[in-house]
Amino acid sequence: MSSEEVVSVKLAELISVIESEKIPSAMVSVTKNITLDTIGCALAAAKSSYAESLLRANHQGGSGNIPIWGFQDGTDMYSAALINGTSAHGEDFDSSFEGCPVHSGVVITPAILSLGHMINATGEDAIRALTIGHEVMCRLGQLTGTTVHRRGFHPTSVLGTLASTMACSALLRLEPKKMVNALGIAASMCSGIIEYLSDGSSTKRLHAGWAAQSGIRASLLAQAGFTGPEKSIDGDHGVFFAFSSGANQNYEILTEDFGHKWVSINTAIKAYPSGTMTHPFIDCCLQASKEINLNEVDEIICDVGEGTVHRLWEPLKLKQNPPNEYAAKFSTPFCMALALHHNKLNLNSFSELYLSDREILNTANKIKYKINPDDPYPKEYIAKIHVRLSSGQIKEYNKHCLKGGRHEPLSKPEIIAKFQDNLSFSSLNLSNANKLIDQIYSLEEIRDIKQLNLSLS
Repeated sequence: MSSEEVVSVKLAELISVIESEKIPSAMVSVTKNITLDTIGCALAAAKSSYAESLLRANHQGGSGNIPIWGFQDGTDMYSAALINGTSAHGEDFDSSFEGCPVHSGVVITPAILSLGHMINATGEDAIRALTIGHEVMCRLGQLTGTTVHRRGFHPTSVLGTLASTMACSALLRLEPKKMVNALGIAASMCSGIIEYLSDGSSTKRLHAGWAAQSGIRASLLAQAGFTGPEKSIDGDHGVFFAFSSGANQNYEILTEDFGHKWVSINTAIKAYPSGTMTHPFIDCCLQASKEINLNEVDEIICDVGEGTVHRLWEPLKLKQNPPNEYAAKFSTPFCMALALHHNKLNLNSFSELYLSDREILNTANKIKYKINPDDPYPKEYIAKIHVRLSSGQIKEYNKHCLKGGRHEPLSKPEIIAKFQDNLSFSSLNLSNANKLIDQIYSLEEIRDIKQLNLSLS
C-alpha cells in the first residue's frame, strides 16, 4: 500500500469485497476446526472455579437467550461473548498461530456466534466472518511480532479487540466507512497487561472474552452512527504507537493479498494445555523420557528464543516452583518436568497434587536455559535440550516444529477426539456431542446459528 493510504481504510475496503465463494475450501476447513476446538476448550472449563465466578457475576445483571456454551441458561450477547471467550481460553488449550502466539479462536468464535445468534445469521455468513476475523488477527500478529509482549501487553487481547471488531463488522455487512469507525472505536477498548505471569492470576483468561465482547460493542456502535478516529492503527497516537514499536510499520503485512492469501491457514490446534512455546520442549521430554533414568540427570539446558524468556523462563526460580496450577502452564521447566515424569501432558497434569510433588519439583529445578541467537521464534517454534547425566554423558533432543501446527497438523479425527476428551474432563454428556460436531463440520448448511446445539441438550 502507498504511504498516503490509511491502514484502516485500506483494510475495510479489502474486507468489504470478500464473499464466501472467494474463501478456499482448505481455509474453510481450518475455520471449522478452530470453531469446534474453541467450543471444546470452553466446555473443558465448564466446571472450573473461574467459570463459576463468571456465571455468578453474570447473575447480577446479565439476561437473555444467547447461549453460554454447555449450559441451559442464556444471557445477553455481550456477556455470552465474555463468558464463552474467557472459558475457552481458560486452560490455554486453544488454538494458536505460528508467526505470533495470538489465539484467534477464543476471540473470534464467541464474538461471531453470539452476535450471529442475535441477528439470525446463517452458517455461511458465520464462516465468512469467522475466517475474516482469524485472518485479520493473524496478520496483526505477524505485523507486531514480539513487540506487544515486550511492551507488557497480551497480543490476544490488544490485537483480538481489533480483529473481533472487523469480524463483527463483516457479519453486519457494514460499509467501509462504518468499518473504519468501528476500528477506531475498538482501538480505545484495547487492553490486557501480562502481569498475571507474576502470580498465576486469572486475568489472562479474561483477555479473550474481553476482546470478543469489545468487537461486538464497537461494530454495533459504528453501525448506529458513533465515530472513531480514522488513523486508529497507524496514527501518531494510534494502537501501534501505544502497544507496539511505534507508528512506522510495514503495514503491507496486514493488507497485501488480503482475501487472496490466507496466512491464518497456519493456525495450530494445540496438543497440550500450556503456553504454546512450551510445546516443542514438552515433545523433547516425551522423547527423552523413553531413554533416560531421571535419577541420573544432573542438569538440563534448553536452547531458547530470546522472545520467550520473559514469559516462560523468568524469574527462573519462580518458573521452577510455580505458585499455582495456572502459573504452571506458563513455566517451561515445570511443563518439561511433568512430561518427563508422566510420559504425557494433559488437562489432568495441572493439579495441586503435582505442584507439591518433590520429585517433579526436583527435576524442574534442574532445568535451565540459554538463549540461542539463531532461534527463529516467532516465525517457527522449535526446541533443543541438552541432558547432562551423572556419568558425564550429554544427550540431545530436538523438536523442529510445533505439534498441531503447519508442519505436523492434527488430523480431523484427532481434533474430534480432543473435543470429546475436553467434554469428558468436565463430565459433560458425550451423547449429544456428535450432533454439534456434525453441525460445525456442515456449518455452511445451517440456516440460522440458533440451530447450533451449543448447550449440548
